[in-house]
Amino acid sequence: MTSSENIKSTADMTLLKRGFGDVELPDIPDVPGMIKREEGQYLYWLGSNLYTGRGAAIEIGTWLGKSTLHLAAGLSSNRLANKLVCYDHFQWAGGANWSSKAKSPRTLEAGDDFMQDFLDNVADYSDLIDARRSKIENIEFDADNIELLILDAPKRAADIFAVMNGVADKVIPGHTIIAWQDFLHPASFEIPAVLADMAAFQTPAHIVDDGTMVGFQVEKRWTAADVTKAALGFRNWSLEECSVAWESWRSIVPTAAWPSFQSGLSMLLHDNGMIDEACRLLETIIDDKLCKARWQKWRKTSIPARYPRLFEAKFVDRTA
Repeated sequence: MTSSENIKSTADMTLLKRGFGDVELPDIPDVPGMIKREEGQYLYWLGSNLYTGRGAAIEIGTWLGKSTLHLAAGLSSNRLANKLVCYDHFQWAGGANWSSKAKSPRTLEAGDDFMQDFLDNVADYSDLIDARRSKIENIEFDADNIELLILDAPKRAADIFAVMNGVADKVIPGHTIIAWQDFLHPASFEIPAVLADMAAFQTPAHIVDDGTMVGFQVEKRWTAADVTKAALGFRNWSLEECSVAWESWRSIVPTAAWPSFQSGLSMLLHDNGMIDEACRLLETIIDDKLCKARWQKWRKTSIPARYPRLFEAKFVDRTA
C-alpha cells in the first residue's frame, strides 16, 4: 500500500476545539520563550480544563520555561497532585538561529548549562515541576500511562520516532492528547510528514489560530513497527504522495497560515530530490505576507546552506 493510500484526509474530521484566544489567564511570570499568547492560553487550558490525572503530564523541550509555566499554572488551578515532568538536555545551543527576543536574562554561550535558569524561571510552581535532564533518544518514560504529552523538542524524524516508540504502550486511546508545538512551522515539516502516515493513530483535536501548535488525540495505540523508518518512509515519497500528504491537512490549517505551511512542503520536496518541483512550488507562494516574512528571517540562519536552490536570487530578491 502506498503512503498516499495510508493517509486519511482531515476533511471529515470534527475538531473538538479551534481557537483559544478567549481563555482567561492568571498572572503568570513573564519569561523568555517562543510561544505566542494563544499557545500559552491553550497550554493553560489543557492543564486546567482537560487534565484529569488519569495519566502523567509530560513536556519534552522546556527551554527557559515559558510553556512550562502555562502548563503548571493550569495544573495548579486544577488542584491535582500529579507533577508536570519536564525533559530537556538543558544545554544552550546559541548561534544565529535563536530569535533575538528569546534570550536568557544572563549571557549564555553555546554549550552552557541552563538548567538553573529554567528552575529559577519556574520557581513559582516548583512544587508541581519535576525537571529531568536527558537527550531525546535517552528519555526513559517511567509513567504507566500518559495523559498529556507536550512536544517542542522533537522536530526531526529520528527524534519523533524515538518519542513515539517510547510512549507507544503508555498512551490512552480516546483520551491522551499530544500537542505538537511546531506542527505548522514550515521548517519542522517532518512532523506533519510523519503524522500523515500515523493518521490512524492520532487525529487533530485542538487548533491554535495564532501560532503553530496543534493538539492531537490518540485514537489507538501503535507498535514500534508502525513508527520505524520503513513504515514511515516519507523520504521515499513521490511528488504525488508528498502533495497528498500536505493536502490532507488543509482543513485544519488556518487559512492565513496555509501558504507558509506549504513552504514546508517545498523543503520536503527539496530533500527528496525534487528540487525543480520545490522551486516551482515556492515561487507560487513566496509573495504571501507570512511566508515571505519567515523566509526573509531564515536568510540570516543556517537554513540557506541546506536549501541553496530555494534561496537563489529570484527568491532572495523577492524576500529582501
